[in-house]
Amino acid sequence: MSLLGIASFAGAIACYGPSPARRIGEPTPFNRKIRAMLGLVLLLALLVLLRHALVLITVGIAGGVAFRIWRDAAALRKQRREEATIASIVHTISTELRVGADPATALAHAAEQHEHGIAAAFASAARATRSGAQPGAQLYSMRSRYPALAPIARYWMIAEEHGVALAPLLEQSHQQLRARIERARSTNAALQGPKATAIILSLLPLVGMLLGSAMGVHVPAVLLGSALGNLLLLIGICLLCAGAWWSNKIIQGATP
Repeated sequence: MSLLGIASFAGAIACYGPSPARRIGEPTPFNRKIRAMLGLVLLLALLVLLRHALVLITVGIAGGVAFRIWRDAAALRKQRREEATIASIVHTISTELRVGADPATALAHAAEQHEHGIAAAFASAARATRSGAQPGAQLYSMRSRYPALAPIARYWMIAEEHGVALAPLLEQSHQQLRARIERARSTNAALQGPKATAIILSLLPLVGMLLGSAMGVHVPAVLLGSALGNLLLLIGICLLCAGAWWSNKIIQGATP
């Protein structure tokens, strides 16, 4: 049915009115049915008007979910790189302290040996130490930008507050970081199977569309050529994105 036909039908229903006697009092069931039919017709007209909008909404949902999954994966990779860099820097600092270097020198040498952005936090702590500030507090102030710094900063502040030897604490922190990194690697290796399964399941609808095309069905014309096809495409993409998002949440929950 064309948009003009739907609009004409909706106008005809809207113009129909009950007798004057029926206009007084509570709405009758007949009037309620008329209103329900009018609402249904207007909904169909809205679907026709939103035919192209449904396609845009579908693309937006798919793009948003894909961007969210990519952003989570990128954040996890960044976290792993930061943890590996911090573990190496902490090991360098503890080694420098064991051979008699002062904290400012140990921080500066450790920062110079690494190019990752987080090394700048240790270089800043070295400058603050030379100015008379506490390096632990300086590192702790950067925890919002580099969350992996928080445990190191706490160890440092404990050593400063209670006079405990810093090198053993930093070495213990280094061992904890290395254990966390190794556990993350083993978990990631164990999750390769579930990740592959999730990817295959996400691609199955595309395989079905290709099979339909091979059988002579013009799938793009069906999905893009009518408002009903657009609606079915939107529902399918929503279900597909929900499955991909849920699989990503499960995998993230199993990742340390």
